[in-house]
Amino acid sequence: MSRIKDIHVVRGMPASQYHAVDAVSSTLIKNILHDETTAGFPVKQSEEMLLGELIHCMVLEPGKVDAEYAAADGRRPKKGEDGLSRDESGRILFTPLNWSRAEASAQAIKTDPECEKILAAGEGEVSMFWTDVPTGLPCKARIDWAGPHCLMDIKTTADPVDADSVQGLVGNWRWWVQDLWYGAAARAALYTNGVTPDFVFSAVNVKADPPVVGTYKIGMDLEKEPGLTWREFYWGRIVEAMGKIRYYRSAGFPTRASIGVQEIEPPRWSK
Repeated sequence: MSRIKDIHVVRGMPASQYHAVDAVSSTLIKNILHDETTAGFPVKQSEEMLLGELIHCMVLEPGKVDAEYAAADGRRPKKGEDGLSRDESGRILFTPLNWSRAEASAQAIKTDPECEKILAAGEGEVSMFWTDVPTGLPCKARIDWAGPHCLMDIKTTADPVDADSVQGLVGNWRWWVQDLWYGAAARAALYTNGVTPDFVFSAVNVKADPPVVGTYKIGMDLEKEPGLTWREFYWGRIVEAMGKIRYYRSAGFPTRASIGVQEIEPPRWSK
């Protein structure tokens, strides 16, 4: 039985409008699984996150770049009250260094042989909204790229993108949540012809010169233990998170103050 009902697709929705929708996202699920005491709080955009947004726009929506982003004339633009540096037109400003990194990273993705094949057909930044049947919670997902037979999520990182390093990122940042969450929504809304699309992550190391790209698929159907695949195990974690989110949406998310006083040891290297 599908967990999804009343799903609908919105194309061309600005990212800010999508993020403003009050619904369960893969990010909230990952945060709940990571630390319940900090989940549900607004996340302040870091320079790394903004750089990732710019690279996404350059690859997936290049026609919007000049309207939303710009390179600053000075070395480091001043930040406004919202913590973002903007020009007189409201465009988000980047240092010349970060702008050149974004351009190089976007070019690396677009010219990578695997990414080039995926990006040859399909559509970018597809927003989907639905209701989760067991919990009744409103849900959402925004897929970077939906091709005829493949879903792609672009990841920007300062880490190496070899297989061992990306395997660590999959675990540390719980990328598998997106694999399952986006895949389920896409199959219900975009692939009604019975196609089961692959889900791949294309990770670009923005600090490498030139930027390096690696594209990977998580082996969800591999056996975790006898009689249990990684897909089944991970869906169990998502179900667990959804139950907690339903409770917190009615009772209120924990506050940071609820952590209380915590005891820590001196670092092992201290003398």
